[in-house]
Amino acid sequence: MKMFPYYSLPLRFVIVDDNVEFLGTTKRRLHQLGVDQSRLVLFANPAKALKFLANHAATDPLLERWTIKHKPSSEDGPDHFTATIDNLHETAENPNRFNRVSLVATDYEMPGMMNGLELCDKIGNSYAQKLLLTGVVTDDKVIMAFKAGKIQQFVRKQEGTKMFEELRDTMVETEGRYFEQMQGIKDPMLSDPAFVNHAQKVKAELGIEEHYLYKNARDILLLDKDAKHYGLFVRSAGEIAALLQTPQARTAPAEVLQRLRNGNSVLCYPGARSTTELEGSKWGAYVHPAKVTIMGRNEKYLCCLVPRGLPVQEDKIVSFNAYKQANPCIEPEKES
Repeated sequence: MKMFPYYSLPLRFVIVDDNVEFLGTTKRRLHQLGVDQSRLVLFANPAKALKFLANHAATDPLLERWTIKHKPSSEDGPDHFTATIDNLHETAENPNRFNRVSLVATDYEMPGMMNGLELCDKIGNSYAQKLLLTGVVTDDKVIMAFKAGKIQQFVRKQEGTKMFEELRDTMVETEGRYFEQMQGIKDPMLSDPAFVNHAQKVKAELGIEEHYLYKNARDILLLDKDAKHYGLFVRSAGEIAALLQTPQARTAPAEVLQRLRNGNSVLCYPGARSTTELEGSKWGAYVHPAKVTIMGRNEKYLCCLVPRGLPVQEDKIVSFNAYKQANPCIEPEKES
């Protein structure tokens, strides 16, 4: 991953193939490879898939509410977006946030119906990434569609488990591009490999399913599958030094100031980087030990993980586990 995305959460994968037996096998194999079945939406009819996608992929409130959409530089090129993230974290309070489609994987040849490329053309420049399943990777139309950006990837159909492993890996990789569509925050930390590796390690260790930047790039809201949430606070040594020069620092307890000067603690208050509106006398409640120090390309980062460290409306958050129970895999025979 080139950068740590502004947000990430489990979205839906649409798979289209006129062979119902193949869809059933794909569902089973992907589940064995760790893909949650509740994320799968299976269609044997591309026209019905297109109707579904018109409601779940043509627009995306997660992107549109917090971004400005820019037209592609060429007719077939991808859209891109400039982000405003002041309230991006409020997405976690949307109970329908998992319904969006991040990826469409479609068979190429579907006799008697529109083929996969025609389906991708009709989807147009939607937010969803497009992946083609084909047994003919040398087909000029497939290669041209890939080069033109009409599809983001293709996977060759073949016998055995290798195809499903490749499909799983490609789905995960391609979905990552969905979240990378947002851009605009000029914070080098988000593309610093040392920070990206650390943040992904934290997410893996805690079983984090969702994350959102919280008003700025260095306060990050993390949620696991049961909506247990954490605040990941990251500060540079320079930011802490500047914070100690603010008027608020003059009223902070001496013990708190010493902990910050020693370079082993962080003021874990939303937005408190090189400045803060929080009265110094109240800093003590928000200072936590920085258990991890990262040597980035140009800065040293102090990282602090605080359970329930960022304010959210917990009663409004539907966990991914609760969503899964209420929204199982959509099977072809349940198309409507």
